[in-house]
Formats: sequence, C-alpha cells, structure tokens
Amino acid sequence: MATENEAEQYAATLLSFFNINDVGNPAIFAEGLIEVMQHFPVPVLAAVVHPLNGLPGKLKFRLSIADVVQACNAENARLVAEDVERRRAHLPPPDRARPMTPEENEAMGKRVEALAEEIRRSLADKALVFGMKQ
Repeated sequence: MATENEAEQYAATLLSFFNINDVGNPAIFAEGLIEVMQHFPVPVLAAVVHPLNGLPGKLKFRLSIADVVQACNAENARLVAEDVERRRAHLPPPDRARPMTPEENEAMGKRVEALAEEIRRSLADKALVFGMKQ
C-alpha cells in the first residue's frame, strides 16, 4: 500500500489536472483523496493519475472521490489478474496433461472395474432390502 507521503504526491498530481474550487471544501476533498489512495499500491495510483490512460484522460467533468475509488479498484483488479496469469504461465503443467502409460491405463481400468463391481453389489443389496428383483 502507498505511504501517506506517496498518496499525497499522487493526490497532488491528480488534483493538478482538475479544477476543484467548486467542491464544498477543497482541503477536505484533498484529504479524502489521500485517505483513499493509501489503500492501494503505488502502481495502481500511477495508472489512475496518468494523464492519457488514467482519470485525467477519461473524465470530462468534475473529479469525485467515487471516481477515484472506482478507478483504483478497477486498476487493482486488472493488475492482480495480470499477476495471477504471469504466475500461472510459470507453473509446470499438471501431471494429468501427460498421457498415461499402458501400465497406468491398465491399473486405472482395474480400479474402475473394481469400483463398478462394488457399486453393482451395493445396488443389488439395496434391491434385496427393498424386495426388488435384480
């Protein structure tokens, strides 16, 4: 998460792109931005304040705290998904991706047949209990 100093710097950068004199109290608005920004990592803040791809390049009207929260959440989700995908790309493929050897295939077939036989016996026992014919 961003430190208070980092959040202040990013808030100042973002505020420099907008006219906030028409908000109720610009100082409280700036404090609110800093508070919000402290809950996100620096890469998220850097993306949100970017003049082309961030809020300055997207918003046509007045900046709001809700806009900043929404943009930070969206960017954070994007970065997390990107990180998950990057980590997944470095994982070895699971063993099931490799074809079974003939011996493994035969052993699996025997286990399946044994399980099927166990299920048949169980059903036959239940059929006898309920008076049904096999």
